Order: sequence, then structure tokens, then C-alpha cells
Amino acid sequence: MTPNEINEAIASSLGWTNIVVIVHDGMGMAQKMRTGDWTTPDKKHRLMLPNYYSSLDACTEFESSLTQQECWNYDTELYCCDCGFAWKATAAQRCESYLKIKGLWK
Repeated sequence: MTPNEINEAIASSLGWTNIVVIVHDGMGMAQKMRTGDWTTPDKKHRLMLPNYYSSLDACTEFESSLTQQECWNYDTELYCCDCGFAWKATAAQRCESYLKIKGLWK
């Protein structure tokens, strides 16, 4: 997955929604287009997603959403990655582990 796909998958799993507009082409055809803008879970408009892939600070958003069982699975997944210990994991490794335990890793 690309960093952008990772950020979008995580945001969607946390309740962010991509704003879609309908564009008419003048010939009666309508097409849905993503704007690139997002709405937060509390329905506030945002122009950009958090950069989960590169920011440990942003990773705390999804880490704090985990259930106790998911925390165990997440820690196990992190331990199995190249970092050796969960606390040494990079933001990218944390993102991959989160998406794997959620069944969203492609």
C-alpha cells in the first residue's frame, strides 16, 4: 500500500469520511468525484488527513482507539515486524500493524 492509501484506510476505519461531489457534464450525465477534503468523525471539515504514515503523534489517534484484545494483537504484530520491540516501531510499522489487525492491509 502507498502512504496515501494507508492514511486513507486508517482515517476511514476511525470514522473519517471523504467528501464526494456530483459533477454534471452538461449532457445529462452525472459522475461522483472525490474532492480530497475529509470530514472528521465529529463532522468537522478538514482539508487534509493526519499523516499517520510518517507521524508517531498521529499514530496515537488509532492506538488509543484499540480495544484490549486489539492491543494484544497489535503488540504481537509489532513484535513480529523488524523493529523487535513495539516501542521501537516507526510510524509506518505501526500503521501496517494496525491495518493488519483490522483486516484492512492490502
